[in-house]
Amino acid sequence: MIYLLRHCKATGQEYNAELTSEGKESSIKLIPILSKLNIHEIHSSPMTRAIDTVSPFAEKNNIHINTTEVLQERILSLDAIPDWKSHLEKTFLDFDYKLENAESSNEALKRIFTFVKSLDNDKNHLIVSHGNLLTLLINKYDKNFEFIESLKMENPDFFKLDLINEKVERLNISK
Repeated sequence: MIYLLRHCKATGQEYNAELTSEGKESSIKLIPILSKLNIHEIHSSPMTRAIDTVSPFAEKNNIHINTTEVLQERILSLDAIPDWKSHLEKTFLDFDYKLENAESSNEALKRIFTFVKSLDNDKNHLIVSHGNLLTLLINKYDKNFEFIESLKMENPDFFKLDLINEKVERLNISK
């Protein structure tokens, strides 16, 4: 089984953005929830907010965190853009749309999907990543989960991906 975890609330979108105090509290509250899942491997974005989200669980359960840039947030733009939501929406309407020096939805989806398909089916995996990238993966299995749903995702948010039955479901997290 593959579990998908969007990072806890962070101070920003920068690579080294840390968790807020609320985000740190949420990461501690995740320990008993994740401990019930018999996680064998943790795979995380190398971005600080993702690692800090899963570190308390990993430390308590003595599980190594495998970081990979494959799981870092999708690059919508290298520059700050004030109307980023309209561009993000365009990437869901046209999976080949992208700004200069950015990544299309198809490119980002291929990146995470190739990674997910490479995982050992006999183990339970926890993937810790970011809202936009996870939305693209979830959308592959649930076409109703698109732009609007990505904006409704919480920090943290939690899903179970069943590759055998090709379905994904949102799991409740008590905050």
